[in-house]
Amino acid sequence: MIKIIVENLSIEGVRFTGEEPANFLILSEDDPFTVTKPIYYDFVASSAAEDVLIRGSAITTIEGQCGTCLKTCEVEVPCNDICCYYEDPGQGELDISQQFREGISIHIPSGICCSKNCNGLCQTCGQNLNDKKCGCEEQIIEIRPEKNIWGKLDDLDIDNK
Repeated sequence: MIKIIVENLSIEGVRFTGEEPANFLILSEDDPFTVTKPIYYDFVASSAAEDVLIRGSAITTIEGQCGTCLKTCEVEVPCNDICCYYEDPGQGELDISQQFREGISIHIPSGICCSKNCNGLCQTCGQNLNDKKCGCEEQIIEIRPEKNIWGKLDDLDIDNK
């Protein structure tokens, strides 16, 4: 849990850095990803009269299947724009865990890719084209007819009267 003591804050702000375990992020059972590394956070909390302003960032790593080649891969999920404002939170502890969970969760992509240059799977045989070429593309080119299959339509004599 990420908590701050409101009385210890100043107008200039106090910097907080740390980490939370991977299970800090609560993902649904349907989610195709798992959080594999701790959530690292860095933020500044400052007081503004009776209020508290939090601005910072967090980062973690998720694991899932590449949407192109289906290999399991890890991807960093940075969240550089966490900003929370609490009106008159009172004194004592202020738990800001939920705001960090939400901030990171909205940055989790709907799909991941193992690399920018991922070649994916062959649509014919299913071979992972990152590992080796399969030869299906050459076979398809050889099977295709050289002649235009729609060419006979060009020869039709259609009278538009």
